[in-house]
Amino acid sequence: MKITLTVGATRHPVEIPEDATVKDLMQTVVEKCKITPENQKLIHRGVTISSDPEKLLTSCDVKSRSRVMVIGKRYDDGEDVALHNLEMIEKDVRSVMRTFDELHEQIDSIMKGFLDEEHKNKAFKQIKKKLLTSSHLLMQSLETMDQMVLGPEFSNARRIRKTMVDKIQSALTSCDKLVAMVDKFIAV
Repeated sequence: MKITLTVGATRHPVEIPEDATVKDLMQTVVEKCKITPENQKLIHRGVTISSDPEKLLTSCDVKSRSRVMVIGKRYDDGEDVALHNLEMIEKDVRSVMRTFDELHEQIDSIMKGFLDEEHKNKAFKQIKKKLLTSSHLLMQSLETMDQMVLGPEFSNARRIRKTMVDKIQSALTSCDKLVAMVDKFIAV
């Protein structure tokens, strides 16, 4: 049986067996339209038929020359890989941000006098070393994201990358301020 899949303004003529199920049609949608079954909604004559994948298409009143509207998000290998890479970078950035928070707390504790004078200089030097290491990790994350090639069709990945760049730049500014603060205490 020949039917037409309609995705937005695009039409895909397909041929499927007379005894095909909705599940079979969903698999055809994956092949033709690159929309995974969990992201598909198939509508025929105003009725959602994708909710019962085991049902025969003929029992859904789908016959030769029928049109089935397909709604769903297209699967894109390239963007999925980019999103996965951005997710891993974001995880690393969150870890560095937690380190910044911990180091800031340590600085506050030292400034409040919770450490003997004789140990302050050594503690500040250790904190500075950790801050510089964290700053370096953030710079590496920026470089990694800068090397990612994201075409205009990867709008979601581009938006996430932009947000992450802003967060990292803000974190680097905070780090610079903390390093300057620590340098004042080391110099004294």
